[in-house]
Parts: sequence; structure tokens; C-alpha cells
Amino acid sequence: MGYYKTTDPAVLEEVQNIRDQKANLQKELHEFKAKYKTKSIYFDVSLGTIRFLAARYAQPMDTVHWTKPVAAENHTQVPRSKTSIRSPKALKVEHERIYDEYYASTPKTRVRHEDLFKLLGLDVAMTLFGAHYKIFVLNDTVYFDSSSRLVITEGPFIEEVLGSEFDEALKKSSAQDRLWGGV
Repeated sequence: MGYYKTTDPAVLEEVQNIRDQKANLQKELHEFKAKYKTKSIYFDVSLGTIRFLAARYAQPMDTVHWTKPVAAENHTQVPRSKTSIRSPKALKVEHERIYDEYYASTPKTRVRHEDLFKLLGLDVAMTLFGAHYKIFVLNDTVYFDSSSRLVITEGPFIEEVLGSEFDEALKKSSAQDRLWGGV
């Protein structure tokens, strides 16, 4: 395992892009929560991307237009893809309206970390094979650790640091400073 830090302007610019994407996602989530009165929201975090996945509602939605809440899926619900062939026309029209309205209002912003991973020399695909990364920012310095080898051909200056310096910086950082990983 290696510990690293960088103050490269290109990396800090990408960090700001990620923060902007997170702010947009938060704004969309607040609007969605207010509209549908959600109890909790679930995300898909895979291959360097964070995106909205599903929601659990304070009061379960009707099962005519919505899927049934299933414990294995954290009791989340989404509108059914279609109604029964035998459903009355008015019910089909209502279902189409609910379906279109729901998918128009779901958060569309995706927080993408791929460019940051590339700048730091981290291989996103290695997360499939058990590699893990922690990335956070403290005082305009990006700290990160990697359980896999860095893949840097050219790019920002990256300095290797001791684990004790990394841990000390991690303790000083706040939740808003943390960008990726189990930090």
C-alpha cells in the first residue's frame, strides 16, 4: 500500500469539478425528496461513478402503478414499466403520467471520478479486483492511498508520503473534504 499527495493545479481543478457535480446532485436530491417525500435514497457507486439508484418512501406507494416494496431491495419502489393489458384506458393514461413524471424528476447528475483517477495514476478497473482507494483534500493538497500500483505515464507531480502523515491529514479532514473510498 502506498500513500501519496499532490498540489498539482490540474488535479485541484478536477477536484472542484467533482465538488460541483456533488452540489448539483445534492440539489436534485433535495427537489426529489421534497416532491416524493422519501425516507431514504440509495446510490450506485461503481467504477468511479456515483449516481441515483432508487428511493424508499415514507408511505409506500400504491402497487397498481408502483412496484411492491421488497425487503431484499431495501423496500425501494419505482413505477411499473407498464400496466396490465386488461387495464382500463384511464388507468393506462394515469400510469403513463406517473411513469413520465417520475423519470423526469429523478436526479440525473452523475458524480464522475474517472478523470481524477487517471490524473492520480489510479486504475478504476482495479476496483473490480479488490483494489481500494481513499482520496481526500486538505488545505489545497490532495491526499490518496492505493492498494494497487500507480499507472503514471505523464502528468502531475505526485509525492509519496509516510502513512503517519497520511493518517494525521485524514484525522484533520472533514466529511466534505473526502472524495472517494472508505473515508
